[in-house]
Amino acid sequence: MNCSELKCCEDSKDEFARCVFTHDVDGGCQFESVSENSPGPVENNEVLLRFVFKPHHFDDDELNETLFSDCFKCGASCNRGLFLDVDHLHKLGYDCQNEKRKYIGFVRLNVGFMRDSCDNGIRVYDTALPYNKCHADVVSLPSLPKTQRKKVRMTLLNHVRTNGGVFSPDCPL
Repeated sequence: MNCSELKCCEDSKDEFARCVFTHDVDGGCQFESVSENSPGPVENNEVLLRFVFKPHHFDDDELNETLFSDCFKCGASCNRGLFLDVDHLHKLGYDCQNEKRKYIGFVRLNVGFMRDSCDNGIRVYDTALPYNKCHADVVSLPSLPKTQRKKVRMTLLNHVRTNGGVFSPDCPL
């Protein structure tokens, strides 16, 4: 397939993951630039940074696997760590908060680990935007059974717990 055809998936926000797995059956396009705004494909040695919001991603004061629920629908939005400094990333996070969710900080995700985990059921695509050239999406097969989706979310959450996060000094837990 021509990977530039994945651009059509951007229009199906809530079905982004399904669209990607339908059009890129073997996952090869995750190793190519699929966005005209891109600095290049997401490499296995990169670290992605995912914003954390409270209360959405917490049970009481503990981070939970809902941090990765978007993987199965619209894609779990992340930023590529190679291209941003911490202060700029915190600014982007604050810009995304609203009255229902408060920006807390971000967590680190190793791309190679994600791609190798869960029987290759996780893919990472360069989805750079005109206003955010560092954007990437983590997606997983939406048709996985509920128990397998939980396993994917928990695998990613345990990875985050191992690699830690960077929490904003303005947002104590």
